[in-house]
Amino acid sequence: MINTYEELIISEIASSLSVDLTSLRWFQITPELPETDCELFQLFDLVPNLGFVFKANENTQKFSALYGEILQAQKQSFVNDIAIKNFQNKNYWLDCNNIEVPIYVPNLASLRTAVNASSSFDFTFDSTNYPNTQIQPFPSYPSFVINQPFLYFNETAMNERFVFSLHFDKLAHIPIQSANWFSSAAFVTAYKNPSNWQTSMPVTWDTFFGKNGKLNFVSTGLLVASGMTLTIQSYGNYDEGTLNTLKSNPQTSIWPFYINPENTSQDFILGNDGSIKITVTTTSSEVSILAMQAMSIKNLIG
Repeated sequence: MINTYEELIISEIASSLSVDLTSLRWFQITPELPETDCELFQLFDLVPNLGFVFKANENTQKFSALYGEILQAQKQSFVNDIAIKNFQNKNYWLDCNNIEVPIYVPNLASLRTAVNASSSFDFTFDSTNYPNTQIQPFPSYPSFVINQPFLYFNETAMNERFVFSLHFDKLAHIPIQSANWFSSAAFVTAYKNPSNWQTSMPVTWDTFFGKNGKLNFVSTGLLVASGMTLTIQSYGNYDEGTLNTLKSNPQTSIWPFYINPENTSQDFILGNDGSIKITVTTTSSEVSILAMQAMSIKNLIG
């Protein structure tokens, strides 16, 4: 669930990149770009869920594993036999500490190159322009700061004007593609021909593609950004005590992109009017993954 303010921000980001807003799955805790291809490809391989949040945990299905099961469940054919050989070809997989990880495009180096070639992004809004906004929890506005010691700050902000400003030095939408271990011909054939599935196998077409199937979505891209400057000025009646509380807590993380505080620099200013201005910045070299793009198998294949 998102509220009007989150919707304003993410809609503007999606629009600037010509990306369908409903296809995006946002991270609750904004991760940094992985340091290795092994980690990056493991992220690409996760099967997206239905909903606003991208869920990545030990229970998240892996696309390559499900694809392998699908191939094994098909009746023998030339297309499927070739697909199985390619799937089993070790040249199309990385050895990551004795764990085989499927290769995707782009790799880490290519992704960084694409980010460096992308454009900047700027967006500002004033809450007074949205007087009838219904507050909904996620990521729990007005919890600008997620730590409980700042409850007073958040409660004061709830009924007061605030101005939000966001800048990225670089913002990019990067498409994702499977490498040669994947055969689109075999996959499409399996999807469009439920009668081609072996009846002796424990899995069926519905296991993967039915209403509650394991594989209704696949990752097709990601949104990445670097050089973030995020500013929120809340016009509550604050004092030096609130300001010092904000400054003294090292775990402060600011709405709506909850980035590890260790990877940010933060500045808190108390104005003469009692407002507090919070500015959070990241370095231009640090790339954050804002969201994954998910496409439904039904729409992808048509």
